[in-house]
Amino acid sequence: LKPPFDVCIANILIGQLVRPSMVIAIVTNVAPGGLICFSGIRMEQVPSLKQAYAPFVEKWVDERELAAKECEGAFESFGADVGIWAMVVGKLKEGQNKEQEMIDAFSEQAVS
Repeated sequence: LKPPFDVCIANILIGQLVRPSMVIAIVTNVAPGGLICFSGIRMEQVPSLKQAYAPFVEKWVDERELAAKECEGAFESFGADVGIWAMVVGKLKEGQNKEQEMIDAFSEQAVS
């Protein structure tokens, strides 16, 4: 398989997802109009996630709260309490110059 991909699914913690290097890695490897799906984050972290990807997302198409205990075979069924998590899905902008938008977005973050 070779990028760009139609979909990226990332189930990792917020600290990694919002790092500029991770944002760049994800958006440059997903095709324009492709979907990015994030989980492994708490509901209260969703605004920070959306802010990090805002320059590249046309629209957020789904957002929901998920309880691990509702998933078959979840760790909770083994006695671990893994709590409530969020899932967020965004559609990337079509026909954009991702590289220039990234430079502009991260340059703005550096001076703000």
